[in-house]
Amino acid sequence: MEWFVGFHSHPDERPCLLLIAPERKAFLMPALNAEGSRAFTYAQFFDWSDDQGRTDALADALNVISAPARGRAALDETMRADFALLLLKVLPADTLQDFMPPTLDGLRMKKDEAEFYKLKMNAAIAAFATIRPGMAERQVAAEIRTAFLSEGAVPAFWIVGAGPNGAFPHHSAIDRTIEEGDTIVIDIGGRKSGFPSDVTRMTVIACYPRDVTKFTRSSKGPSRPR
Repeated sequence: MEWFVGFHSHPDERPCLLLIAPERKAFLMPALNAEGSRAFTYAQFFDWSDDQGRTDALADALNVISAPARGRAALDETMRADFALLLLKVLPADTLQDFMPPTLDGLRMKKDEAEFYKLKMNAAIAAFATIRPGMAERQVAAEIRTAFLSEGAVPAFWIVGAGPNGAFPHHSAIDRTIEEGDTIVIDIGGRKSGFPSDVTRMTVIACYPRDVTKFTRSSKGPSRPR
């Protein structure tokens, strides 16, 4: 939604749908969120309230964008299942159903200069490197969240795995103290200006243990299929 119209409405349990046809677009929008969203788009709004329900508003929105009696509907694959079912129930039974990647991914792969800037900005925010012996994993995770927030980004995840905990890809940070010689895996990400970051790195505190150095050297050699 943000890529299409430049903003994302407040997410809650009330269905909010951006409906796009070849010539027109419209919003099905909860009345609670409508006034705060109108300033961001020229799309026509079809508000609905809890006491009225959303059935009539959705029908009116589909009529205005001239949704074909039969055709193809592409859904955002991250859409809530109950929102998707609400839409699919009112479309003709023979409507071809698909997800967005076949149509949207090709467009999103082409970045303009402003989009490149936002991607690089998010990557730079994720360049977190404040780790010292004696810190706990949980403390590093807290500083990561603080670093994202200080840059105006919303932290999404903060995986810090020191020593043996680094073997678990989605380890949850605990009170384990980081020691000299620990190999640490950090996998962090956040979001700012509509673009995300997802950066994984490995580092070693103080000096590389002998077994890590040996593994690093062997991994640089040629590999052969077995």
